Amino acid sequence: MDIGTKATALVTAIVSTVLIASSFILLQYQEESLKQTILKGVDGQAITTAYGIESFINEGIKDSRRIASALPIEALLKDNPREIETHLKKLYETFPKFENGIFILNKEGVFLGDYPSHQELHGRSFAFREYYQSTIQEDRGVVSKAYTSMRTKLPVLTFTVPIHDEHGKMIAIVACSIDLISQEALGAYRKQKFGNTGYMYVFDGSRQLVLHPEDKRLMTSVEEGKNRIMEAALKGFEGGGETINSLGVPMLIAVRPVSNTDWTVAVQITQEEAYAPVKEARTRILFVSGGAILLVIMIAAIAIRRVTRPLQQLERASSQITMELEQTENKWSSALADSSIDVLKTIQSRDEIGLLAASFLRLTTTLHSALDSLELAAENWQRTFNSVNEAIVTLDIDGQVVTMNRIAEDWFRTSLQKAQNQNAVSMLFGAAPFPKDWPEITSLKEHQKVRWSQELEKPCGVFEFTITPITTNETTIGAVLIISDVSERVQSETHIRKMAFYDQLTGLPNRFLLHDRILQAIITAGRTRDKVGIMFLDLDHFKEVNDLYGHDVGDGLLCETANRISGCIRSNDTLSRIGGDEFVIVLLETGDCRSKATAIAERIITALTAPQIIKGHELKITTSIGIAFFPDDGKNSESLLKNADMAMYRAKSSGRNNYQIFQ
Repeated sequence: MDIGTKATALVTAIVSTVLIASSFILLQYQEESLKQTILKGVDGQAITTAYGIESFINEGIKDSRRIASALPIEALLKDNPREIETHLKKLYETFPKFENGIFILNKEGVFLGDYPSHQELHGRSFAFREYYQSTIQEDRGVVSKAYTSMRTKLPVLTFTVPIHDEHGKMIAIVACSIDLISQEALGAYRKQKFGNTGYMYVFDGSRQLVLHPEDKRLMTSVEEGKNRIMEAALKGFEGGGETINSLGVPMLIAVRPVSNTDWTVAVQITQEEAYAPVKEARTRILFVSGGAILLVIMIAAIAIRRVTRPLQQLERASSQITMELEQTENKWSSALADSSIDVLKTIQSRDEIGLLAASFLRLTTTLHSALDSLELAAENWQRTFNSVNEAIVTLDIDGQVVTMNRIAEDWFRTSLQKAQNQNAVSMLFGAAPFPKDWPEITSLKEHQKVRWSQELEKPCGVFEFTITPITTNETTIGAVLIISDVSERVQSETHIRKMAFYDQLTGLPNRFLLHDRILQAIITAGRTRDKVGIMFLDLDHFKEVNDLYGHDVGDGLLCETANRISGCIRSNDTLSRIGGDEFVIVLLETGDCRSKATAIAERIITALTAPQIIKGHELKITTSIGIAFFPDDGKNSESLLKNADMAMYRAKSSGRNNYQIFQ
């Protein structure tokens, strides 16, 4: 395939890609815009419907209360069914919306009378109905859940109002029942349409369809998980989105709750109808794009052929020059025949192709200059490589030494000639075990650096190793190993760490490390349901030792005291000096906490009572000890130390040289 054909194919591909991509983006935007517009429409209808249903229910509540207030209590107390039905007939004519009937139950739930009259129901118990039970329990009117009437087999809604005598005692319940799908109720909402395929339905908190345009689906339940938006609405979602309904049809849907009920109004339309304009636009765009692409192919083929003609001439000239160079052993100047030069001169193009032809004649000179520069750069690199103060070793893929700088030769007492092609690990570590941190060069990734520290015997010290892969064409072919002497830095870090966490006089953990030890002990005890003991020690009359004998003697006494206390505790316990003559002990795993802690406290008091010889002075020192336990006396280090300190002061006030447990 020549370059003209390739260029034509490239232009065609670019134009096709741009057309298809722009069309796709435009269609996506149009589809999204159309979706939002339709969602706003269905959401608006859902809001309007929810408000209408809410108003209908509120009006039903008010009307049922009016009916209850109009009933004479005397007739109810007399239990006169005929008189009750006469009153109910008048109220039924006034409030025709309750076309499913108005009826009265006594406080035991027995049917007393109704209108329109259904004699077969008189005397039957309706105590099983949810609305009766709610009214009795709450002693107020309620709106029932939608249910199927036993008489009409249609979905109904019942409003109840309790009737009380002059003493506030409930004597009966008025129930006003509405046929939900009648025109007097909510039947008109079932006929609402949105487009050709859109409709409205209402479901309650149990996924039961209260209203639906299809009679067979009324009062049926939707299986859980069948409708994503329905599930979200049951959890409080309001608004619209895409979903698949319980019948598996993709829909655009909006849901809005009906206030003061567990009902939710859903208005939806099929996605097929909603996106029909986009589908039609997609078909038209495909036809237009196809015609545009064919036109581009024809124009591009003509234009590119004319543009690439000089390039074809240059290709023929370069092929002829190459053939002549291969057929002769003479120097460059004699290898180029006049015919080849003539071919180059025939290229009349004034664009980049003509410049390329002229550049062929200058190529050899430029190449020689470039080689000289590369040789100079190699010499400069070698000088820089040998002047670095860190040891640098380059390795091949098998970990063998390729080259090294002079610092590496000096440190490892070898030469490049001896080390070359040797295994780097053997050269660096000798007969020592293979370093566990040494990485496999084949596992190194491009641009990855692996760094670790290790002690070496030759040369002696701590060294930091950094290994970086050498890659070509995304394939690792070796690595560069840089070795840095970090012995002084490690020593400095160790010293700083010791100064930060340990007491400079006694070498014991200081206050900072103590808090960490207590925290770790609390975490472990919380996991094992064990206890932790905290002992707060303060030396009695220690200030007098400093005043009488000086701080040198006092410091010596503190060190000896620390040694004696350390001998009284277990190896897994922690002794800390937190300042002056104050010490803290952390006791771990004190299952029988009080007996173990008191035994240790007694040993410490006994050990410190024995005289101490400090710088020629015989000294006696006692201590007061306060003890607190986790979790009984505190949940954190601050509260445990505070409570142990309080117990220590109680020991002080109790005559010193004793211990007290926090209470």
